[in-house]
Amino acid sequence: MNNVYDNNDFEMENTLRDYMKVLFRQKWVVLLCLLTVSVVSAAGLMMKTKQYEAQVKMLISAEKQVESPYYRELIGGRSEVTLTQSEIVKSNPVIERAVLALGMHKLPQDFENNFASWLKRKWINYKTKKFNELVADVDPKRLEEEMFRVAVDSLKKDISVEPIRDTNMFVIKVRFFSPEGAARIANAISRSYVIFDLEQQLAELQLRYGDKHPTVNIIKDNIFLMEQNLGGSLVTNLEAIGPASVKIIEQATRPLRSLGTSKKITFGLAVIMSVFLGIMLAFTFEYLDQSLKQPQDIERYLGVPFLGGIPRKRWMESKVVHDQSNDTGYVRAVQTLTDQTYLLVKEKHLSVLQISPATPADNTTRITMNLGLNLSQKLKNKILLIDADMRHPSLHKESTSRGNYGLVDILTAKKSYSEAIEVMSSSLDILYAGRTHLNPVTLLDSTSMHALIETVKQQYSLVIVNTADLRSNRDAAILAPMSDGIIVAFDEGLSRRQVIKNSLARLNNSQSKILGIILNNRKYPIPKFVYDRI
Repeated sequence: MNNVYDNNDFEMENTLRDYMKVLFRQKWVVLLCLLTVSVVSAAGLMMKTKQYEAQVKMLISAEKQVESPYYRELIGGRSEVTLTQSEIVKSNPVIERAVLALGMHKLPQDFENNFASWLKRKWINYKTKKFNELVADVDPKRLEEEMFRVAVDSLKKDISVEPIRDTNMFVIKVRFFSPEGAARIANAISRSYVIFDLEQQLAELQLRYGDKHPTVNIIKDNIFLMEQNLGGSLVTNLEAIGPASVKIIEQATRPLRSLGTSKKITFGLAVIMSVFLGIMLAFTFEYLDQSLKQPQDIERYLGVPFLGGIPRKRWMESKVVHDQSNDTGYVRAVQTLTDQTYLLVKEKHLSVLQISPATPADNTTRITMNLGLNLSQKLKNKILLIDADMRHPSLHKESTSRGNYGLVDILTAKKSYSEAIEVMSSSLDILYAGRTHLNPVTLLDSTSMHALIETVKQQYSLVIVNTADLRSNRDAAILAPMSDGIIVAFDEGLSRRQVIKNSLARLNNSQSKILGIILNNRKYPIPKFVYDRI
């Protein structure tokens, strides 16, 4: 919003407004950070399918059907034995039996689609399509074997075994996309583990007593019964415990809630953190920004008075301020700048006022024209505007003139002074730059230019000279001795302060003639309704 609050709206100490200016000036950094983190967080959460975790509690009882050193060690209940048994749970014999019993290797590649978000489904469908293209020519039997290995490896990743401290117990935890599936898989793995233990006992007994021993037959019957329950459904506690040296103390039941923090809470925290991150980045970028953006920067880094600021124009505002009754931010800024300049002209008895842009990117044409129009209404005699920027003449663009004739024609004696001058109003004349292929430095440093300035000083109340920029050439420095005072203008936030300082240094001994700085294209980041309340 292009409102002018006050040309003296600054203090050397930071205030709440200063911090608010930073946030509003860097609002796109904050908004971009908020948007980026929100989108990435939302996408990340959507790509993560909700999982449930079921668990089975196991006990190493060391109750055995046969005496052997292996089972004697189990009786001791040492923690390393518990850790060893917990690793057996994730071994291939145990996992493969569970995979076969549950038919997990036969699940379709896009099985996760039943539980995934729409975004994750698109990714799964893409991967499934690529996989189907890859295995199109693979032998079905070989493909089935590979799918079985993939299912085994995948299930291992979803299993964790945690010993319970200071006990002979441990917990088997299984993650899956549905609560029922998690409980079924956990029960199947625990029972497969019990079967594996029974098979170890059976092998010991067969080596000692042969296949006909009654105890061998009992173990075989128990293995058969346990295999009937590998589907994972709940059974009676007696059936679950079994005769093995490892026992199922607590079967897995359907978990009530999914793993992890709620996605809504996670997303909310991400949004909050993104705002803090955006604010940190905003102040970081503001600190790293070496451009001049506000009046106190001019006083602090250049040591030159701040004369006034012109806000960035809106498209509906006219190019030049003709009607001062139009109460817009731009008009008020021009009026304030005019008043400040008028006071300087009267106080310092200025006859020739030079206005120079600091860098090639800055433009003082409109400032010169507006000052000429407004000052001509305040001073008694006429004002003359001279466009001395022969490199990029532009003053004629602010009027209806084509600028074919002007200063160049006078200095090269092609036109007389009276022929080159254009009357814009009863109180304002304009001398455009004209067109030339000659070196402007030669023309501006000529005796003709000195004579012209002396002539117009006698005929006009004030002569305003618009020059080329300070940084790129010597034009402004050459004209400086012919001027009574110099006003330098540059755009807010466009050039680094060191560049501006170097540009001012080109004026050399004319530095003392600098009356002040005009900050052009000022941005007022804080909306007026907020500014008035802080």
